[in-house]
Amino acid sequence: MFFRKTSPNLIKIQTMKAFKVIFILVTTFSLISIGSYANYNLVVLRLTNTQNNYYDETAVRFLPGATDSFDGAYDAWKLFSTTQGVPSLYSKEASDYELSINSFDQLSEDNTVDLFTRIDVSGNFEISVINYDAMPGVKIYLEDLQTGVITELEANTSFNLFLDDGVDENRFRLRFSTPIEVQSTPLECANYNDGTITLSDFGNHNFAYDLFNDSSNLIISENNVDETAYITELAPGNYTIVATTDFGTIENFEVEITSPTPVIANFTANENIELSNEEILDIVNLSTNGADYIWDFGDGTISYDSSPEYTYEEEGEYELLLTVESGQCSDILSKTITVLNSQSTSVIENLNDNVQVYYSMNSIIINSDINVSTDYKLELININGAKVFSKQYPKYTSLNDKITIDLSTGIYIVNLAINDQIISKKISVQL
Repeated sequence: MFFRKTSPNLIKIQTMKAFKVIFILVTTFSLISIGSYANYNLVVLRLTNTQNNYYDETAVRFLPGATDSFDGAYDAWKLFSTTQGVPSLYSKEASDYELSINSFDQLSEDNTVDLFTRIDVSGNFEISVINYDAMPGVKIYLEDLQTGVITELEANTSFNLFLDDGVDENRFRLRFSTPIEVQSTPLECANYNDGTITLSDFGNHNFAYDLFNDSSNLIISENNVDETAYITELAPGNYTIVATTDFGTIENFEVEITSPTPVIANFTANENIELSNEEILDIVNLSTNGADYIWDFGDGTISYDSSPEYTYEEEGEYELLLTVESGQCSDILSKTITVLNSQSTSVIENLNDNVQVYYSMNSIIINSDINVSTDYKLELININGAKVFSKQYPKYTSLNDKITIDLSTGIYIVNLAINDQIISKKISVQL
């Protein structure tokens, strides 16, 4: 039996080869093992020395249960090669230890992870994407901290660059961009125009947005929004939002601001009432979508009935006001009620068809075929009993006249004192 002596140099070479094999196997096994956590926002990058094709890989991912510190179940330490020309690409955990696989808790907002390099000889290198798996709406970018160039990794799977030699060079930064969240609230009431849209992009970068209405007109534009934008006082309708992140990501949203069914106040009523006949104010409520009704009769009386009846006690003009409410929403409608007491003006209306009195084109028109044998007089009385016009006519004149006079809206009594009798006519003036 004999032993073959092995030279020291050969032992050194074989040891280095064995270490390299172990390094490649461990790293490859670790990177392959992350495949069981698909759909948790993962990116695996390879840094290749294009002069000798030596390369290194690192992985960053987000999954439930991981932390910023080293987690034995999720992370892997970085093993550095001693072979000349082999580059190193890695990240660091919270205590500044190097990792080849760095896992963080599930991604819920924009986040960044710094990447470091160890290069022993300056030269040309290639960065390539080996694995990319992002949740819907999530974008992953690689920022070159030296040049400021930001590359979206899903669309750009490889690119070349020059790297200087150095240890622990913080050359790159991975940026994980979560989608912008959009929420809207409808109008509280149909006539409020208080709809809102909220845009939120939580994390470590700002965004800008443009808001267009359904006619494609730009109505709001805002830049450098810090995480959340509140857009208020919006009318109902369809809106388009174009949001742009600092990384150049453009997101488009279609948002509808809705309006509740409107509360509408509406009613009919006999707007001219004869007090001497004890005429009742007869109301028909035609309102829609109301829950509560408040009637103000204009004389200090309030009613909460749906369709009340009411009798006024004094003549005059009253504003009948209806307020319809439903929750926080309401609507109001008013009408003028004219209450006439013909007895208070000492007038008895004579329905003599031989006398026609009406108001037209700012004039009182009187037409009659009565023979007048004595002087006669015309008086015009308003609903408050006040005399607003008077005219004396000589006998034997024709009882036909056109009197130009400006009258305000309301009810008037025309009294004709003729042939020992009073002929009274009611006229209504509507302007």
